[in-house]
Amino acid sequence: MKSSTIEINEIEADKNGNVIAALELRTKIIQRNSNRTLHERNKCAFLGSTADEASTLELKLSNHASFVLLKKLNYMISNLKRTLQKGDKLFLKLYSIEQWETWMQSKEYANILKHLSEEEEVFRGYLKAILEKFEEGDSSSIDLIPGFKEILNLDLNEEKKGNFEEMFIKVLSMYLGAVVNEAKSERKRDEEELRFMWQHADNVLNSLQLEAAFAFENKKGEQFDFTKFYEEIEQIDLETLTAKVNQKLAKLKAF
Repeated sequence: MKSSTIEINEIEADKNGNVIAALELRTKIIQRNSNRTLHERNKCAFLGSTADEASTLELKLSNHASFVLLKKLNYMISNLKRTLQKGDKLFLKLYSIEQWETWMQSKEYANILKHLSEEEEVFRGYLKAILEKFEEGDSSSIDLIPGFKEILNLDLNEEKKGNFEEMFIKVLSMYLGAVVNEAKSERKRDEEELRFMWQHADNVLNSLQLEAAFAFENKKGEQFDFTKFYEEIEQIDLETLTAKVNQKLAKLKAF
């Protein structure tokens, strides 16, 4: 009788152990999926912030740069939202989302989806405002970049993404040259203004290399920390920042 009791207790302990392990695994998957999704959202927010900076500078190509940045982020956030809602297999794989059906039952999933839906509306408004500037302004400004007109009302999807990406790179590369030339000009500026221009140039460079600049995990499996990223931006001095941008430009062989 004593032996049977021990065996039953061992079975129950084993069951409890399996249940606890399963719950821990579920929690880890939900957390990783949430982190991965928020990381993608943070990339969208970064593009939006860079677009806002471009508008602030008011250079000849500022609106062009803002437009392609906002166009891209609207496409990205729309895909992200659709993936959360419908479990699109292509994007689930792209974002490394596991056990989508389990994750979508969590509170974290509901909160993220609500937040994305709200931000999607805001970003759509920003894109519409930039588009209206082109429609209401001097039409000759559109032709400053050959082929730009074709993407203004482009209904961006996976099939047309390649053509848009070519224009995205073209616009931002031309705009980046204008920003750097302006920062290097002999026009007198205070340190704060110069720092803004060089930081903006660095942000444009990161936008051009978005996936490489903001990889979700490094080779050690450590997840990218956007909070740390922005803290480092605040701490960097002008001389170091300028050298950093020039090194990136040299690697790109852009200038």
